[in-house]
This record gives sequence, structure tokens and C-alpha cells, in this order.
Amino acid sequence: MKIGILTFHRAHNYGAVLQAYALQETLKEMGHDVEIIDYNPFYLVDPYKPLLLKNDFTGNLKAKIKKTVLSLILFPIRSIRWLVFNKFINTHLCLSLKCNDVIPNNYDLYIIGSDQIWNNRITRGFDKAYWGFFKIKEGANKITYAASFGDFKNISEEEKYIEKALLNFNGISLRENEYLDLIKSISEIEIYKVLDPTFILDNLKWSEKAIKPEIKSKYVLIYQVSTSPETTRIAKEIAKQLNTIVVEISADITTLRFNKIKYTVSPFEFIGWIKYAECIITTSFHGTAFSIILEKDFYMINLENGSEKRSRDILLELDLIDRMIPINSSVDFEKISYTRPYSKVNVLKQNSLKYLNSYLK
Repeated sequence: MKIGILTFHRAHNYGAVLQAYALQETLKEMGHDVEIIDYNPFYLVDPYKPLLLKNDFTGNLKAKIKKTVLSLILFPIRSIRWLVFNKFINTHLCLSLKCNDVIPNNYDLYIIGSDQIWNNRITRGFDKAYWGFFKIKEGANKITYAASFGDFKNISEEEKYIEKALLNFNGISLRENEYLDLIKSISEIEIYKVLDPTFILDNLKWSEKAIKPEIKSKYVLIYQVSTSPETTRIAKEIAKQLNTIVVEISADITTLRFNKIKYTVSPFEFIGWIKYAECIITTSFHGTAFSIILEKDFYMINLENGSEKRSRDILLELDLIDRMIPINSSVDFEKISYTRPYSKVNVLKQNSLKYLNSYLK
């Protein structure tokens, strides 16, 4: 079967590119011809361009000058990161020809997702492509896989549009519980809850792809998307208990901090930094996910800003909710036993693959 995946593969974000890779590889292992549809909306590409040129250079002349100087200072390191991510995308993702407004109609099955494809804060409103408003050939199907609303803005005001859009799909699955009841109440077809694609690719595959970091010291790793100095404090507390140093991988480059922070790590190096860490301290869903996949000790920091919801679901399902800790915590480090969580992962994985397989005939 020829399958086209429509997702956030061009975002220079570790979770975005690795979840796209995971779904692609899972489907290829099943024997299918798979492409990532190379759809390039501006809101996914522009934020990661090397030169931080914004349209919102508001304020007085002094503020504008400061923003311009910062953009020029960051340009060299943002350029390296741009090249690192583009190399991964062009090397490891099976891309279609680039498309902007017209989604190609040569696939037997379209899989839309995963990631926050239905987060209207990211997509600047409704992006019709991710809501299935495009023509396909006769006999083809459109489904979502692990679609996420993220922190969708004013969802109660948009139910009519969503209800209409859901009619575009032959199958619908979501990643989180938060909007499950709402979508079930307005959809004419059954709604499924499935795992993020990173969980359905065999963990041994991830381990094989992990690039070992060139570091002699043992380390505690920080990976935060929503940032807080308290996250660093907790990491330092744990590092002191484990007699390690602290290393941080930066999720983006909008400012520079001169500690042991890695700004230009490739996606497979990112996996390696997690694999070889003594403990991971994260505010990120995919930081949490890969810690679990690689059976690492970790703590998910609850910043209570909405970002923790995406991690809370998987931690609850796997009986790991005690690894989500308040931001004001003082932590006594404890190791994780993965016997029970991994038995639960395997059940959820089989249910997720069952959903996919029902459309792969």
C-alpha cells in the first residue's frame, strides 16, 4: 500500500521529527511504501530560520536595536542547528516532492498526525490540510494517528468547524485524553486513543540509532521546552546526590546561556544523550516519552502552565505519575522499576497497532 503521512516533520523540534520518523519506519517494517508529504506551511518553517527576523519588532528604537543585535549574535549557532535538522530531515525521512497548497492525490492511505497538528495556536487558526480538506483518489482513505490539540484556543467556540472537519476522515485517533469526550460527542465514527508514534517503534531500534555523546563524566540531563530556573535547581540537586555534572540540551535558540548547554545536537544525538544519562529532568512530552522508551530514570517537572497535560496522560496510564513533580519540589532521587510500566506499554502498543492495521488492508 502507498501511504502518505502529513505531519509537522519540518519543525526543527526533536519530538516533531522523531515522531514522524517513528511512524514512517513502523509502516515500512509492515511492508508498505511510505512517504512523508513534504508540506511546508510558513508557521512551521519560519521560526527556525537562522536569522531571527520577526514581524513584531515593536517598541522604541532602543528595543528594536536590541532585538536586531540579538538576531545577529544568534545567527551563527542558529545556522548550524538549521543545517543539522535539515540534514536529518533530508536523510532519514522519505519525503515526497515539496507541496504548498495542493496535497498530492497518489496515495492509497493518508495518515494525518501525530503531533499537535490540531493546535490552532501553532497553525495560526485552522490549517485545512491537517483537517483533511483536500481531494484524494477514489478508494483511498484518510485517517488521523495520535492527533493532538495541544493547548487549543477557544475550542468550545469552534465545535461546528471541528464537527464538519471530522467528516473528512475514515478513522480518527487522538494522543491525549483531554479532548476525547468532546470529539466522541460530535463525531459520527468511533474515536480511538493511541500511543505517540515514538512508542510503537521498537525500543531496540531507538537504542541502535542513539549516538553516544563524547563526554567522560557521568551527567544528569535537562531538556525543557517550557523553561524555568527551578528545573535547573532540581537537576543540580539530583546531580549532587548522584555525584554527576549537569548537561542541558536546548529546545530552541532564542537566547544564549553560557553553561553546559548543547544547542546543535542532532535528533539521533538527542536520543544518545538520553540513553546514556544517569537521570533526565524534563518539561517536555517527548523528553518524558524517550526516557520511558529507553527505560531511564527521569522526573517530569510540572510547571502548571498547561504543557504538563500531554505528559500526565502517559504517566497515569503507565503508573509513573509519581515521576511528575511540582516545580517547588525538593527531590530525593529514586530509581524506576520498569517491569509494570513496560507491560502496560506493550498492551497500549498492540492496541495502537491494531487501529493502524485496520486501515492497512
